[in-house]
Amino acid sequence: MPHHGDLIRSAGASLIRLGENLGHAADVQWLPPAAPSKRNDTAERASGLVSNPTLDTATDERRLKVRAAVIEAETLLERMRGTADDAADRLEAALQGWAGERA
Repeated sequence: MPHHGDLIRSAGASLIRLGENLGHAADVQWLPPAAPSKRNDTAERASGLVSNPTLDTATDERRLKVRAAVIEAETLLERMRGTADDAADRLEAALQGWAGERA
């Protein structure tokens, strides 16, 4: 098993990366994707259909994947925070039990 310092540094690096990506993803999750969809480059574009950019944005699979990833990351962070708090509480209690009461 790696040294505790290595585990903490690795977890910290992962959290920083998650935070950076989550911040960006949260900013763009409701926006239309930067690049046009492949569908816009097909004959459908020239077929005379009425344009509905709101519907296109709302149903764009790429945007929906970003939204799903944001939800997953937020859920993970909430679970992880609770789990870390629980583990810290158990460690503190165990250490207090080990140390006993001092006179």
